[in-house]
Amino acid sequence: MPGDGGLNPEAFRAALVDLLPPGVALAVWGVDVHEEALYPDEEKAVRNAVPSRRREFARGRACARHALARLGRRPGPIGVGPHRQPVWPREIVGSVTHAGGWIAAAVASSDELVALGIDVEVMQRLETGVRDRVMQATDRLELGEATPVVVVSAKESVFKALFPGSGVWMAYDAVSLRHGSDAGSLRVAPSGISPAAPGVEDLRGGYRVSPEWVTTGFWRQAASTISRHPTKRY
Repeated sequence: MPGDGGLNPEAFRAALVDLLPPGVALAVWGVDVHEEALYPDEEKAVRNAVPSRRREFARGRACARHALARLGRRPGPIGVGPHRQPVWPREIVGSVTHAGGWIAAAVASSDELVALGIDVEVMQRLETGVRDRVMQATDRLELGEATPVVVVSAKESVFKALFPGSGVWMAYDAVSLRHGSDAGSLRVAPSGISPAAPGVEDLRGGYRVSPEWVTTGFWRQAASTISRHPTKRY
């Protein structure tokens, strides 16, 4: 797997730290975490999975537990919801991502953020059919060859951020993306094509690009934090 060998998980971690807001606890496989044991309840979720899927799942759960520990949470199993999403402890929002061997988890207290989604994708040329399904005329991103991969990743992050609270299963054409005011930032809005979850326009987020991967993140601050500027990083 690419992320297991000669590539640089430290650079991947640094990109996520730079991207995500203060108050987020982060863990990356190969930097923060090196063990992949599963709890019995978690084993059940992947007992019929192929070895590569089981490995990704185990490493993602290990990263999630490490990130939760940074928020002072005791270790324990992280369940799987009906749509394969992680089931976080109460008053926690979070997201797990993996692709090509790069694996990470990010969590935050719901006192800080009420929505959080991250995603990583391997940098590659997408097939025409995939590009046409993911990219819409309403998307306004110009990032050269990286554009389609950034769009895929960003829309995955938006979905991960909003689905747990809304239950709305968004298609790729539900939202539109454009550049934000700062370098590497993104703005998202309902496209008007397919239904979008409430709160889309309140998300903040962005992207980071390397020759090997694209990573994105979106989040929504809790109302109580908007007027202040938290400085705590993990």
